[in-house]
Order: sequence, then C-alpha cells, then structure tokens
Amino acid sequence: MSKNKRFVRLPKEAYDQLEECIEFLIIDAAGYDNGNFKMIKRSSTTLRLLFHETQMSHSLIGQIDNRKSVTMKSLIKYPVDELLFYSKNITNARYNKPAPENSGYYDTFLFNPYNKVTYKVHFNEWWFGTIFRMDDYNFTRKDLVTIVANQDGGAHFDTKLDIKYRNLINGDTGVVLQPGEINHLIMGGSAEYNKKEVKFKDLHFALLRQVVHETILSLNSRYNLQLKYEPDFQSNFNRKLL
Repeated sequence: MSKNKRFVRLPKEAYDQLEECIEFLIIDAAGYDNGNFKMIKRSSTTLRLLFHETQMSHSLIGQIDNRKSVTMKSLIKYPVDELLFYSKNITNARYNKPAPENSGYYDTFLFNPYNKVTYKVHFNEWWFGTIFRMDDYNFTRKDLVTIVANQDGGAHFDTKLDIKYRNLINGDTGVVLQPGEINHLIMGGSAEYNKKEVKFKDLHFALLRQVVHETILSLNSRYNLQLKYEPDFQSNFNRKLL
C-alpha cells in the first residue's frame, strides 16, 4: 500500500497559521484575565507548535524565520542570579473558593505586570531562559510549555508527572507564609486561618500567562499582524480579598 502523498504548503499558509496561533493565545489570555485561570493551559499546545523543535518536527517560527535572528520581548532581564526567582510581575493573591467548596481560600500566584517595560532578547535566551528557579532546579519557558502540553492535559494527559512541575501545582515552591497573627491583614480573609501555613498553589498558570503575554507582544510586532490585544490585568487584581 502506497503512503499518502503530501504537497508542499505555500509560505502564506505558514503566516496564516501564525496569525491563527496568536488569535488562539489572545482568547486564552482573555479567559485567564476573566478569572478562568485554568484556561491558560490550552495555550501550551499553541506555544509548543510555535516554538518547540525536535528531530522529527520543526517549529512554526523555525519554518517562517531564522530562529537565531528572532528577538523576543521579555519581562525578565537576564542573566538571573537569584536562587529563588520568578518575575516581579507575578504577585500573591487570595480568593474565596468557588462552589462547591465555598469555605476556605484559594491562595495562588497572579500575573499582574505593574509596568510595560520589556527587554529585547534573542530567541534562544528567551526560550531557554529561566522563568522560575528554586534552589537547585530551574524552569525555562521550554520546560514549562512542553511539560504542560505533553503531560498535564494541554495535548496529552500523562499518569506520571514531572515532580518539579508538580511542586508548582501543589505550592511547594519555597514561597510560604508562615502562621502569624496578622496574616489576614496581609492576605485578606478571616483571622481564624492565621494559624495555618499559607502555600501559594498553581504558579504554572501565572507563568504560562506571562509567556503568552510576551509571545503576543513579540510576534504581533515582529510580523506586523495587527491583531487586537487588550489584556485586562485589573479584573483579577480587583477580585483579590486584599
């Protein structure tokens, strides 16, 4: 039986696909900004398509452009030297737990860029650059995107999950608020929770939102796509308890 024949796609089709990818990212970003934090996980497959290279496949950007010549707009200024590091544009946030739980609080990280300053960096420095570090392990944008896409439901659900990534989900990141009498004044909520250690969960959502933001800004500008992108960072910030 002969293999299915393939035809060579025109360069315009790659640009059309690029525009479609950015449109998808803008939709997922809007979902996050409206309080549906989990929606940003879908972007991992789009980001993987755009940037990830393997021996068997080429990234979309690699088919359109010379990756070595691509510059990205980064919210992080490199190099990163801190042993515990994530972008200053990510903050802690406490929300009331939604139904059906209702009681207690959801303590998490929120992507909320406080200014519009970005740094132009070469693609490899951006893609392989640190986005989170705790002690002896380091997360790059490539690590984050491929793990979410390949293991945590972006494009595939794996029964075994990278332990470092699992720590981001569970709040084992090294960022902890110890029990204290004024915790409710710091985070909001009831003083009855002051005796409990506060772990901030789901850092991966905020990190992905950052990568999506940088990607939209970078590619919309580089390829003159002129797609409308109006992020609403204030809504989630205003919903915080404090």
